Amino acid sequence: MEGSEVRQSRDLYSAPRAVSCNRITGGYTAVHAVLPARNTRVLGWSHPPPTRGCVLTTEVAMPLESDTDISLDLQTLRIVRAIAETGSITGAARALGTTQPAISQHLHRAERRLSMTLVVKQGRSVELTDIGVLLSRHAGGVLDALQAASIELAGAANLRSGRVRLVGFPSASSTIVPHLLSGMRERHPGVMVQYTESEPPEATELVVGGDADVGLVFSYPGERNPTHHPDPPRGLWTADLFVDPLFVLMSRDHPLVDLPRLPLEDLEDDPWIAGCPRCSTHLIRACEAVGYAPNIVYETDNFSATVGMVAADLGIALVPRLTLGTTLLPPNVAVQKLDSEITRTISLLVPATKLTLPAVAALTDAITAIDGMIWRLRTAGDLRGRTHNADRRMHDERRYNVTPS
Repeated sequence: MEGSEVRQSRDLYSAPRAVSCNRITGGYTAVHAVLPARNTRVLGWSHPPPTRGCVLTTEVAMPLESDTDISLDLQTLRIVRAIAETGSITGAARALGTTQPAISQHLHRAERRLSMTLVVKQGRSVELTDIGVLLSRHAGGVLDALQAASIELAGAANLRSGRVRLVGFPSASSTIVPHLLSGMRERHPGVMVQYTESEPPEATELVVGGDADVGLVFSYPGERNPTHHPDPPRGLWTADLFVDPLFVLMSRDHPLVDLPRLPLEDLEDDPWIAGCPRCSTHLIRACEAVGYAPNIVYETDNFSATVGMVAADLGIALVPRLTLGTTLLPPNVAVQKLDSEITRTISLLVPATKLTLPAVAALTDAITAIDGMIWRLRTAGDLRGRTHNADRRMHDERRYNVTPS
């Protein structure tokens, strides 16, 4: 008894289910009772020993042991709420589309499991006990929340609702992404697509870290990246989408502008305008592969600035075809092909665990169904996705139908 919480109780609600008496020293008797209406275990003291039918007036209440089953099922909540609303078991049965015996049997099983009385008879009707009233108050909120969740779940499964977070690189923001978002709004107007622009390394971190669901990235040959690295982030599903060739931007006053294809080695003496750090690194590697280090005099992530510098004959630049897709070039800027093609690969990243989510799957399908020839991009293989360091049975064989280029 030491350390237990002591309170006074003069109303036991109903007779104990079980009473045991143990005589102790001094002639007192320990009375042990389970009171289902209060869900408490009561220890009382009586002298002389209590007789059959006696009522205790002073008790020490202690919680029931932790192994008492107070788990609730939804049908019990429905029944208790229906009784509160209709005032009878018959009315509850009618409201729930079942029979009175079925309601009574379910209540009996619930009361036995909970060791609590939920309803008591009052003449030919029933009324809820205090425990039953308490349960009915909570039942409304629980059942309403469950119905709302069911409606939202059905909407998500049928793509009437849902949210998916997409992250992509800058040149995709003005080309692939608007085309994609327009198609999603037309086919799945209830699905909200949130878009964030980030360079591929940051985009990959967002996807791997759970802050984005789908990522559009690009990579250059030989680069350590999520799609080609031998040890990419675990559980990341990837698919190569498009091959994006690179071209040289130069002033029409450049002495080599009339060549049908430019040898990269012939541009050794030209000043270069480089883009993002990864693009600059790729430019350096490409030039080193033909025997020289490029003279990079300007660096900018702003493609309009790059075009302006080229138009002013301040240098030449290596740019991807996708970047040219929505840009109107000045008359004095020429786009030249290289004699040995340089390309980058545009890829899709999705955590493998999210591939079966309806909104994510819908966006992924929409991306892989895009025809890259809109921007004169070649399709990269058959778009067979691969899951890195994870269970391949579900995801590796996922194929998508795309318009051939």
